[in-house]
Amino acid sequence: MARVNLLPWRQQRRDELKKQFFIILVAAVAFAVISIVLIRWDIGERIQLQTERNLLIQKEQSALQKDIATINELEKQRAQLIERMRVIQDLQGKRSIIVHQFDELVHILPDGVYLTRFSKKDGAFDAEGVAETNNRISHLMRNFSNAVWFKDPVLAEVTATDKTREHSSSHFSLHANENIPDETKLPAIQVKRQ
Repeated sequence: MARVNLLPWRQQRRDELKKQFFIILVAAVAFAVISIVLIRWDIGERIQLQTERNLLIQKEQSALQKDIATINELEKQRAQLIERMRVIQDLQGKRSIIVHQFDELVHILPDGVYLTRFSKKDGAFDAEGVAETNNRISHLMRNFSNAVWFKDPVLAEVTATDKTREHSSSHFSLHANENIPDETKLPAIQVKRQ
């Protein structure tokens, strides 16, 4: 015999599908909420980690800036020390030059010529003096022209100071430049002991 189902099976099926739909919907919403929460948490963690990295970089950068400032200061001090060393080496190297120049100056001054002022600045010499005659000034200029440690002598001025016949004298001023000859051609300084 045939069985006939008179129960409202379509309604049950519909209710069952609704139930499944709501379960799936709730599960999807829960999954979405959980996913959003996890994603936000992950982004927050990454932001916090990047913020910590940025702070560390800023801290290291400020430390490097201090180191760079220290290095710059040390480089300035080094440059100053090198400049001082260069000046000292120049002075030590030129220390004997002034001795040679004064030694030669003594030898090129003829008798009857006296210097009243002698100065040196930046390799240039200025001298003033008194000579008994103009011939002695000419002799002095020839000696300056033939000098090893002096070059380009220029007689700036000659003035007669005493016009009496017995004692005529001339006041003169001259200018010369420093000449530093090749070291192989330098004359030895002779020291005369008394």
